Amino acid sequence: MERLGSVYILEERIGAGAQGDVWKGHKEGSEEPLAFKKLRSDLARERNVVNAFLKERDTLERVDSPYVVRVRDMVAEGETLGLVMDYVGGGDLADVIREQGALAPELVVSYGTAIAAGLSAIHAAGLVHRDVKPANILMDDSSAPPAPRVADFGVARICDSAVSTRSTGGGAGTPLYMSPEAADGLPAAPSMDVYSLGAMLYEMCCGVPPFTGAPSALLKSHMMMNPGRPEGVPDVLWDLIGRMMSKDPAARPTADQVGQALTDAAPSLADLPAAPRLSAPPAPVPVSAVARTVLGAPLFSAPSAPSAVSASTGSVPLVPSPGAVMTPVPGIAATPVPGIATSSASSSGAAMRPLPPVPRPSGRTINRSAPVRPPGGARPGGGGKGSRKDQVLIITTVVLLALALVIVGAIVAQYWFKSHSGTEAAGDRSTSEVTTMPDLVGLTAEQAEDELPGVQVNVVKTAAPNEEAAGTVLSTDPAAGEKVSDTVTLTVVGSVKTVYLTELNSSSSSFSDGAVDMNGTTYDHGMSVSFSYYNSSQTGEWDLGRYFNTLSGTIGITDDSSQSDAAFTVDFYVDQELIQSETLASGEFKDVSFDVQDGLRLKIVITRTDKKNGGANVGFGDFQLQGDSDKVPDPDDINQGG
Repeated sequence: MERLGSVYILEERIGAGAQGDVWKGHKEGSEEPLAFKKLRSDLARERNVVNAFLKERDTLERVDSPYVVRVRDMVAEGETLGLVMDYVGGGDLADVIREQGALAPELVVSYGTAIAAGLSAIHAAGLVHRDVKPANILMDDSSAPPAPRVADFGVARICDSAVSTRSTGGGAGTPLYMSPEAADGLPAAPSMDVYSLGAMLYEMCCGVPPFTGAPSALLKSHMMMNPGRPEGVPDVLWDLIGRMMSKDPAARPTADQVGQALTDAAPSLADLPAAPRLSAPPAPVPVSAVARTVLGAPLFSAPSAPSAVSASTGSVPLVPSPGAVMTPVPGIAATPVPGIATSSASSSGAAMRPLPPVPRPSGRTINRSAPVRPPGGARPGGGGKGSRKDQVLIITTVVLLALALVIVGAIVAQYWFKSHSGTEAAGDRSTSEVTTMPDLVGLTAEQAEDELPGVQVNVVKTAAPNEEAAGTVLSTDPAAGEKVSDTVTLTVVGSVKTVYLTELNSSSSSFSDGAVDMNGTTYDHGMSVSFSYYNSSQTGEWDLGRYFNTLSGTIGITDDSSQSDAAFTVDFYVDQELIQSETLASGEFKDVSFDVQDGLRLKIVITRTDKKNGGANVGFGDFQLQGDSDKVPDPDDINQGG
């Protein structure tokens, strides 16, 4: 039993997250259960984090909704920063999905409506959650059935000020549910939370998130791919998910609109069966060129200055200024403007599409004997001084127009020559007539190259997101419909080789290889590390040889541990850089996945943190290293130095 501040008593540790540990307790003199989130000590030492929490204390406490876990109080003393919150029993939405798999559409609507209402209240207070995911949706078992409540709102955003400098890429949040603009590090906005909620609705419908893989691959998928449609998801839900997960933040509905759409859809979804539970999402669909760019501008670019719009009329100029960002109007298909290239090009060397020939000036001559009506509608005079000047003015104007046309024609000819001479200088590539990228997704790499005669092709291998055969094209750069440049990159499915971590030599005998039991599951390719005393630490290291791309597996306290309230921190390092850190308590089991590309050495550090003695074992279940089969040698060769 611990104390927090002068009036709060912490009874038991009930969970852990990226920002700290969660405890159950109460206020002195009261029996009402409360939850306490103690931030990690490194965050609590960050003065900017403490100041940010104190600054936004009133805002956090002001959010009052039956669908939000309310912040009651805040305690800052020494190196301790704690949030006092409503206690919500019943686990979280991640537990529900894990146990039930795909949920019935009626239940998806019920949960989604409540979560949307909670997010709406958070957004109305001027906050953005930034880490909307099933683990942050607590199930309130005081009602029947348990009702979802949004937790940890604002915490990720505030803590991000400290952790951003130490992160390995992307913004605050969880890669499985992160919006494209959050992955790109753009400022927080309510539309980010809506995207994450869309990904959650997807997972509730079929049991798996829309994209899977290592963090870097996930972020790329969120930015470049649309999720594949699972079988059995009703049209009304699928259409809403599609709008919520639009790559364009401006095209997404608000949280209020999501709640209303779900409410409207509820009658048509009553009593429908759940979709089949999936073990992996369907293959994602590459975002079209038009969806990713409009007139060459990225969708997540900062808004352009309003100077592109006339202040007096509010009209948009017919020709955008250089670098202007054109945003499609919701509900109107974004289509390329004829004659304007859809790929961005600078004036400093980017190839331009040849323009059509400029019409020659008319061969009609001026009949000097014919009367010329002067400007302003005055009738022609008898050759007075004013009419003479008007004739000179008209002749001068015509001459200047002719000169302008000649100059424009010369410029066009120059660009046409540069564009064509660059092509002709490429030798055999000049014979290629491929100007627009064809749709090559699903073809073999060889078939794709046959469709690109005379174009230099680079092939990049990656792990298959589903069951695609090795050599199948997953995406292209440029995408289908975009202008083809000198080089095209094909991302194809590589033949993946898996090596269990237990097959590689470890520097520490403390990591024992063999089957381990965690949460009733036996992992045949497991490892375990035993601890008998508090405040102790164990370290293991493995040579990776730059052969692998990803590492994944499951960690937890093994079922045969005798100490029921043991707690640990597990840190993963690649070449001395901290890649991922997890906290463990009894009954917690976490999936771990991260990039190890080009990594030479893996280090795992386990530290016991419960300050108690007693036997407890940390288990590592089926930790797998994956890489291109063309590059990964046999484990024995790796153990011998390659």
